[in-house]
Amino acid sequence: MPRPRFTSPLDRLGYAVHLQRARLRISQVEAAKRAGMHRNYVGAIERGEINPTYETLLRLADGLDLPLHVLVKQATSIREIEPVRRRRRRSQPAASGTS
Repeated sequence: MPRPRFTSPLDRLGYAVHLQRARLRISQVEAAKRAGMHRNYVGAIERGEINPTYETLLRLADGLDLPLHVLVKQATSIREIEPVRRRRRRSQPAASGTS
């Protein structure tokens, strides 16, 4: 099955934000704190649900440690979803039951 294609520039922008956040290994909450906005707003941007203002994009790009022009360039180059590889958590060794 082919991967879904993006239907709007806002979808691409949101996915570029998501990818950068994943590269930094930070949560939406942390990205929102860094950008000085609410976590729900970051989530809505990532889902392509809202059209953020220029000022909002500047703050978000700054919070993601990326110049805005680089974020926009990444967004315009996205054609389809790329899988985000998550780092596996190390499992903790089971506690020994011997006393």
